[in-house]
Amino acid sequence: MSGGFAEMRAYVDLSHTTLRNHFDLTAESFRSEFRGLFDWASANMSGLGTRVDAIESGHGARLTAVETRVTRLEADAQERRS
Repeated sequence: MSGGFAEMRAYVDLSHTTLRNHFDLTAESFRSEFRGLFDWASANMSGLGTRVDAIESGHGARLTAVETRVTRLEADAQERRS
């Protein structure tokens, strides 16, 4: 009976080691993939921030130009009425 127990114990130990190695490799792979995803997201977010800032500054310049034109048109219309 003790021989059967020893064989079973050896099988359980081997299975434990095999599963442990598998999960260690899986966890390392997940860490690596997640690190890559994090780096990609960080790069895209910083690039996105730069693009949004450029769009906002361009939009601000266009808005100022339109407001200036409208102010001139209103002033010209006011002068014609007077």
